[in-house]
Amino acid sequence: MRTYVTGDIHGCFQEFVELLDLCSAHAAGKPARLITLGDYVDRGLDSFRVVRLIRHRLRSAYPGFTSIINLKGNHEVMMAQAALGGERSVKENWVSPDTGGDATVESYPNLELLRDDAAWLAELPTSYEDELRYYVHAGIRPGVRLKDQNDDDKLWIRRLFLNHKTPHEKYIVHGHTPVLNTDAQDNRINLDTAAVYGGRLTAAVFDCLQPKPIAILQVKATRTG
Repeated sequence: MRTYVTGDIHGCFQEFVELLDLCSAHAAGKPARLITLGDYVDRGLDSFRVVRLIRHRLRSAYPGFTSIINLKGNHEVMMAQAALGGERSVKENWVSPDTGGDATVESYPNLELLRDDAAWLAELPTSYEDELRYYVHAGIRPGVRLKDQNDDDKLWIRRLFLNHKTPHEKYIVHGHTPVLNTDAQDNRINLDTAAVYGGRLTAAVFDCLQPKPIAILQVKATRTG
């Protein structure tokens, strides 16, 4: 069974739907797995519709994905902390232009729905693995066994992980750090291709024979946050 993995969405609803359609067409009617790497919200214009699709309609709209795994990103953590009783400084940081939570709030019809989705997002896992690969939002701490990785690193790590060139226990599939093109290394691949900044929304296609992707599917962003 092939596995389709999407990078950071950040409220880019139309691009996400187009990418899902591409993935579905590429699967050509064969059962497939879909993994989303987190950061569904913030900065883009349609966080509400992105979350509602993932939470309520993804399985019915794309029945070819017989397995769907939605991982949590650092922006889901910030949303949950701010929406579910965080201190004032936490709320202010989330809705700042740098973080982009203000766009998420504006996309929701009311705070009740926002809090309900935030509670659901907060319960999503931070990683998933199969026989060949380890899927995570930001990355892992080099030198630490996969089973011992902590959530802070899985959600936030950058330089230490990105600069590490030797093999990990498994091939790492991640997002979090925006790049213009997919950053494919011998030990990892970064799928955050900056859709919300006018880049592309990317999905990598994997099979059960090799760790690295067999195809890359992309949708050009039509608008930015």
